[in-house]
Amino acid sequence: MIPADAYLRNPLPLPPIVLVHGDEPWHQQQVRDALWRQAQERRLSERISIEVGADSDWDAIAQQTQSGSLFSAGQYFQLDLPKGTPGKDGAAFFRQWAQQPPADAVLAIFSGRLDGRQLKSAWVQAIEQAGLVIQAREVPPMQLPNWCIQQAQAHGLTLTPDAAALLAERVEGNLLAAAQALEILALRYGEGATIDVPEVRDNVVDEAHYQLFALGDALLFGEVGQALHTLQRLRQTGTDATLIVWLLAREIRLYYQLALGRSAQALKIWRTQQARYQAAAQRLDPARWAAALAQLGEIDQMNKGIRSGDPWIALDGIVNTICGETL
Repeated sequence: MIPADAYLRNPLPLPPIVLVHGDEPWHQQQVRDALWRQAQERRLSERISIEVGADSDWDAIAQQTQSGSLFSAGQYFQLDLPKGTPGKDGAAFFRQWAQQPPADAVLAIFSGRLDGRQLKSAWVQAIEQAGLVIQAREVPPMQLPNWCIQQAQAHGLTLTPDAAALLAERVEGNLLAAAQALEILALRYGEGATIDVPEVRDNVVDEAHYQLFALGDALLFGEVGQALHTLQRLRQTGTDATLIVWLLAREIRLYYQLALGRSAQALKIWRTQQARYQAAAQRLDPARWAAALAQLGEIDQMNKGIRSGDPWIALDGIVNTICGETL
């Protein structure tokens, strides 16, 4: 097993099966992108995404991955395993692939963090023997300033130690937030610039702002676990529930209008996001989106003390609704 940052610095040859586990989203996404680039270099030009749930049919998944392609030289299967536990049938499928992988195909499995017991399981051991296991772990707080300095160098920036310490403090361990902040600094000051405390102080907002954007993304993708985790972090950081109500209202209104048949372009949704919003809008019918919006109004009244109830508990419920989960 190798850490994600080690793999990103020096990618190993792409094996027939890869497991990426961990709960650090920036590392997960960077490894996901790097593996796909390697697959394309191998001329595995057809990428097929599979999301596994509790009721997934592993026989159907096995048939799908073994059927080959009539339209490309090879296939790259990207399998998302949110809970990290494939069950008996899934474990057998992974062991079979590790022992006898199909020709011209690669299986990349992405899961949340696996504990010590899970890492010792037969299916993980089989993957490690036949392929690669990558751990997308968080950067320890003491190492985060140095990580920021290294990432700044990749953007052509020189980040002073004091600036790195301030940036690490503001993002509170969120690598995605740190990476986005460095992109902003690079765009604003240009390659070759030296970034000190004033530049970070003036351009990098605190963690709560990033968490709001992260919540919106999780809702868009229907990632209920990530959305609820982000909501909890916002509560812990003292974020006013009014901001969250505003964000949810904006998103629900967009989904409602799309469900009614309005075009994403007319709603001024970014072109790169239009397909994702259209897919999200199909989780509920227009009547249920309208009901969710009315429920959000009740939550706003709870937050203002006009109505009885805990707004944070109610926000958990509406997040489940937006993600298409039935309570």
